[in-house]
Parts: sequence; structure tokens; C-alpha cells
Amino acid sequence: MSDRRVRERIQPYLSKEVAHRLERYCAANNLTESAAVERALVKHLDGMGDFDVLQTRLKNINRTLGRIDQTLDFLLEGFGYFVELWLAYLVDLPPQQAAAHRTRGELRFERYKRELQARLEGSRRKFAVHFDDPDARDDRAGEGAP
Repeated sequence: MSDRRVRERIQPYLSKEVAHRLERYCAANNLTESAAVERALVKHLDGMGDFDVLQTRLKNINRTLGRIDQTLDFLLEGFGYFVELWLAYLVDLPPQQAAAHRTRGELRFERYKRELQARLEGSRRKFAVHFDDPDARDDRAGEGAP
């Protein structure tokens, strides 16, 4: 029995430049044009080579980073505007009143942190939020947290 597979003849047209490149490639690799074209088509039609998969994933990551960058720019601009307004309306207070306002501000901030922590824990996002202990993130390192 013959080792040759039944093949179907197709006749695609190539530009002269591509045809010459194919000839040189086949000569350098000791391949027939049919074998070289079939190899390339199989690789392309089988889904994509590993390089193409990685390239597609990198493009997706790049798009995601672009969206994150836009969001960060928006948030930074908004925060900067907020600080500018806050400083414009900040009043100088006598030391006793300033201490009372500082205490009230610290209590409000503690409440804000608790509410934010609860909100983040209830969300779909899974990341550690540790306001008071920056080293607390290391405790979760074994659980796959960043």
C-alpha cells in the first residue's frame, strides 16, 4: 500500500514577491511548495499557534490596561478637583476648636473605613483591604492574594 495520502489540487494565486519567498523558504528547508503551504495552513486553521494565542492575550491585557489607565486618570482628576475645593473652603480654627474638629474627623474616618471594608468584602472583588496594618497583606500570601 502507498504511503501517500489522497490530495486535492487547489490553485491559489500569490503575488510574485510571496511566490519568490516561498521558493526560497522551500529550497532552504528542503520542502515542496505543497508541503510548506499545507504546514502553514494546518497551523493557521488549527486555531492559532502558541505565539498567536499569546499575542491575542497580550492585546486583551493591553486593552484592559488602557481602560484602567483612563479610569485612573478620571479618578485622579476628580480627586485633585475635590482637594482643590476642600482647600479653598478650609477655615482656620482656634487650637481648641481645631482639636475638637480633628477628633470628630478621626471618628468619621474610622466609620468610613468600616463601611468601605464591609462594602468591599460584600463585592465580587477579592482583595485585601487593610487600612491600619500594611503588613497584613503578607498573611494572605499563601491564599493567592497579591
